[in-house]
Amino acid sequence: MRAIVRRFGLKVFSADAVDFIGRIIGQGEKSVFGKPVDNGRRIKGPLAGGKSLLSQREQQVLLCLHEGKSNKEIARALGLSEPTVKFHLKNVFSKLGVSRRAMALAVSAKLNLR
Repeated sequence: MRAIVRRFGLKVFSADAVDFIGRIIGQGEKSVFGKPVDNGRRIKGPLAGGKSLLSQREQQVLLCLHEGKSNKEIARALGLSEPTVKFHLKNVFSKLGVSRRAMALAVSAKLNLR
């Protein structure tokens, strides 16, 4: 988290993004600023307001990733090209704030994105 703040600064992150990052790093119901996240309402799903973090196609790719499929196997299963699968994986990694498949699986399991 410190590296992200040093590189980009906090101004580039929305309140939802800061809360999401805080939950990923294990601060529970508090944001990285120590304030309650919900402001009187319960948080649903990975983002406040019931918004979905991943698109439907990204969720499908993530599900195939949980099944242990390679990029080529994911492409065949979803009827996509391999570069398209790589594109979706890159987006999933970016949205989850990870750089590897195993890390994406761990974070998505913690956030119940399966």
